[in-house]
Amino acid sequence: MLYPFFPRICWILLLLTCCCVLAVLTINTTVRYFSYRVTTSITVTEESPMEFPAVTICNNNRYRRSVITRYPDIAQHIRSTSHGMMPVNFTVTEEFIRQAVAVDYEEFLKNASHPLSQMIIECKFAWKAIPCEALATPVLTSSGR
Repeated sequence: MLYPFFPRICWILLLLTCCCVLAVLTINTTVRYFSYRVTTSITVTEESPMEFPAVTICNNNRYRRSVITRYPDIAQHIRSTSHGMMPVNFTVTEEFIRQAVAVDYEEFLKNASHPLSQMIIECKFAWKAIPCEALATPVLTSSGR
């Protein structure tokens, strides 16, 4: 039995139309792909090197114990306020030190304060080890150096 002629013609026309659309879309996509159009642009600029950030490091102990024990008046004052023992953490007022120490208070602070090398183990900036003392500037405050 023969199939009806009209549905067969419609099916062939539909198939040819779809094949033509597929061919046109494939050609357009291939041409666009190989045209190498740039849709993004990247600009590389070299910035100046970063500056080392400002950092403040404070020690809760204003004075080193090894220095305080050299001054009998200060050591006695600390022992009298600490039940006869020399504690690890202690506080002495600036006024008391000014009265007990014969040297200049600023000079005493420079000697008794903790040096940077004893407070910081290592310095790194931009993943490189650097000498901390070369970058740090000690500033004398009422809390020490």
